[in-house]
Amino acid sequence: MNFYNFMMKKYLGTNTPGGDLAKDMREDKEKFPRNSSVKYAAWHRLIYSYLVENEACDSCLEVFEDCWREYELRERKRRGISTCIRS
Repeated sequence: MNFYNFMMKKYLGTNTPGGDLAKDMREDKEKFPRNSSVKYAAWHRLIYSYLVENEACDSCLEVFEDCWREYELRERKRRGISTCIRS
C-alpha cells in the first residue's frame, strides 16, 4: 500500500490532524506523489519536499512525520522487513 492510500483508508473523514492532512491530499490527488511500498527514505524525502514546496505549515509537516512513521512501521511489518526505522 502506498502512503496516499494508507492516509485515505486510515484517516480520511476523521476529525483528527491526520484527517485534515488526508483531506488536503485528496484535494490535490492529481499531483500528490504516490510512492511504491519500498525505498521509504527516498519517498519520505520526496513527499516532505512536495509538502514544503506547496507551503505546508509546520504543524502539517509534523502530522506528516507522525503519519509517515506509522505508515512505514505498518508496511515494514506487513512485508516482514526490519521495523528499525529512523526517527
